[in-house]
Amino acid sequence: MAVDYKRRTRRKKQRKPFPGWLMLVTGLAVGLFGAFLYNISHPEMPDEVQTPTTPTTTNTQPKQTDVREVRKPRFDFYTLLPKIEVVIPDQPNRGLLPPDQRAPVVTSSPNDKTRYLLQAGSFRRNEEADSLRAKLTLAGFNPSVRSIRVKGEIWNRVRLGPFDTLADAHDIRDRLRTQGIDAMVLQADN
Repeated sequence: MAVDYKRRTRRKKQRKPFPGWLMLVTGLAVGLFGAFLYNISHPEMPDEVQTPTTPTTTNTQPKQTDVREVRKPRFDFYTLLPKIEVVIPDQPNRGLLPPDQRAPVVTSSPNDKTRYLLQAGSFRRNEEADSLRAKLTLAGFNPSVRSIRVKGEIWNRVRLGPFDTLADAHDIRDRLRTQGIDAMVLQADN
């Protein structure tokens, strides 16, 4: 029997698309397996300290518990500021009342040589510090920019002063607040 090969058409095997539910199940299985491997390699400590259950005894000695070291959060805030700076708290009602009704300002004794600074800002970028310094200069103040290194990073601090009395520092800070600048009063190192 003769076969006409020219007219014979081959049927191409058509592939059926990969079912979506099978892709979902495969992805879920791979994700769960990865989470299982992660939990094996990184065991977590419980948040609460658990005490072992022991039968009660007639002995009056206190029970010994299994005390685990509880992780405490690390606060680096206190190590970031140099030890020479002391923040001076605000005077009560200062700036809220008219000058004739303000509480008396605590001043230092004449023998006290304490001087005060105002820190108007602290910036990582020098351009921001220069911008604030220019704004303060245009407002009639004489600011300075001091660069310090804290944990390998350079911070640029914009400061005013030093002032001989705390009242002078608070008066200048009140003037700065009217211009939208919140400054911090610091005790200067002698």
